[in-house]
Amino acid sequence: PIIITSDRKTHVITDPDQVIDGLHIKAVPSAYGGQRWSRRSIRKHLAGSNVPTPDFAHCHSEVKQVLEKLMEFDDQRIYDVVACWAVGTYFHPIFNYYPILYLNAAKGSGKTKLLQILHNICFNAVLWQDPSDSSVFRLAHASKATILLDEIEQLRGKEESNLRALLL
Repeated sequence: PIIITSDRKTHVITDPDQVIDGLHIKAVPSAYGGQRWSRRSIRKHLAGSNVPTPDFAHCHSEVKQVLEKLMEFDDQRIYDVVACWAVGTYFHPIFNYYPILYLNAAKGSGKTKLLQILHNICFNAVLWQDPSDSSVFRLAHASKATILLDEIEQLRGKEESNLRALLL
């Protein structure tokens, strides 16, 4: 595995407990089974293409536009909250805690559609239905994935209790 930084440096991870530019890096397996950034785009980035590095406001605006195009929320502030949360998933490993985005709405309201959109936007996103608490723990711990859980309202009893405890 390699790390490519915003200043166009590449670092090959050879040691599972490597330190790069003062940051402790831990090599982790891919949670999504493939490369999300094409080799052509990587080469272009490393060559110093004139593509500007977007800031948080730019990323938020882009994500919000996608949400406004594909979703319909009654409260306009929800677009901002979801966009901030989605962009923030790229930075969650630097924080001790990161908020859970809990979607609570009637059947047929678009929760699954929103999760599918977030699956394509969020960092290392994995969309899951009917997960076990142990598999969620292993994936979150190993890959720092953004775990999008769908249909968890169908969990009952001990399954729900264990998953809730894990999430909290």
